[in-house]
Amino acid sequence: MKNTSIILASIMLFMASCTANKKDDTSSETSIEVKSEDATKVDKLTLMMSVTPLPNYLNILFKNKTDLDLSAEQLKKLKESSDDRNPQAIKIASQIAGNKEKMYQQSLEKTSKEDLMAALENNLELSIKIAVLKIGCRDEVIETLTEEQWNNLAVIYKEKMPFDDKIEIMELVEHINPVPNYMQLISNPKLELNEAQDAQIAKWQKENNPKMAKLLRSVNALEKDIYDISLLKESKSNMLAKVDEINELKRQILTLKTDCRDNLINSVLSEDQWAILASK
Repeated sequence: MKNTSIILASIMLFMASCTANKKDDTSSETSIEVKSEDATKVDKLTLMMSVTPLPNYLNILFKNKTDLDLSAEQLKKLKESSDDRNPQAIKIASQIAGNKEKMYQQSLEKTSKEDLMAALENNLELSIKIAVLKIGCRDEVIETLTEEQWNNLAVIYKEKMPFDDKIEIMELVEHINPVPNYMQLISNPKLELNEAQDAQIAKWQKENNPKMAKLLRSVNALEKDIYDISLLKESKSNMLAKVDEINELKRQILTLKTDCRDNLINSVLSEDQWAILASK
């Protein structure tokens, strides 16, 4: 397995490129420092944002403690909460990132759909664990702050950390899908596709691209819902239900992406052509 710091650094660079047009003064804001070797060399906030749509309240809260008029007692309680939960969340986020990297490589190595799905299930379980941690953190913030302080925090959070609403399909594919997007490079001249192969690929794309786009946009919409309803104090059970909906869509996405790969391997490309495509 690749060194975790390399994996996390690659995620940070990708996320930065996707959100470059939305950067403001929060670009330097990170979550409370933790003594975790996995997280010392990367932006922990960027990592958290890459694996869960749930807001990172403590990051903004501590940065705006004066404007929120937090008392020493409130800060002490929330700092203790951060010290307890943040290392756990970073560890889980690191595992999710590392598992995605492994699944990407496994797909290239022709790992079966069943084994890829088993790997995905592991990540989906981790996504539930990190959601439970994040919701627990939010609920403790709500319990600790006054109603006025919470309302002010919600306003500040939406201003400084708006939901990254991805519009382009390729952005969504990179964010949501853990395996290679083979069709992105299928037109590479080095593959030297013949007319029959071009026709097979065109047929697959016509039948399946709309399905994939719908799945990806549905995940994006649910992630935005989770972001929004968290700020509205939605219950833990309702938010976890949306996480479950997202996880089911991710199963369908992996199935469709792997069926696409297997169709290319088994019915369209020669072994040499597949080797060229996989190398790209």
